[in-house]
Amino acid sequence: MLPEEARAAIARDLRALRQESGLDVAESFRLTTLEARFNVIGERFGRLLRGREEGRSPVPRAAAAPAAPRHDPAAGVVLDRRLDASAVEALFAGLASGGATRLDLDSFRGYLAQQLEAIRAKTGSEAVQFRVAEEDGKLKLKAKPVGPSG
Repeated sequence: MLPEEARAAIARDLRALRQESGLDVAESFRLTTLEARFNVIGERFGRLLRGREEGRSPVPRAAAAPAAPRHDPAAGVVLDRRLDASAVEALFAGLASGGATRLDLDSFRGYLAQQLEAIRAKTGSEAVQFRVAEEDGKLKLKAKPVGPSG
């Protein structure tokens, strides 16, 4: 069924329901709400279709505020057994911004996993907090055990 045929069929069904006399107040209210939503959606679709036919793009929306960074490498990123990809990328970007790493992202991920396991084995902690710190004008990766030690 074509969209125009479907729209016409829905409009017919709504008119038929409206003409029924056995509707109580609640059903009548629901039907009115449904008709209003149907009309709003139909009008919006018509506007968008006309705009597309006239070569206009849809109405631009206000730009959303950029989301706050999920991980801050300077404040510290906590990693546990499974390395969160976005956390690893944030640490890598923090180090790469100062040219402090010669590794690529995959090698850096392997290095972090190795360091994480070594620190966990040594301290018995659940997780490790890594942060990017500046020392003597150079960016360095610092690690600190976090969580209960066993």
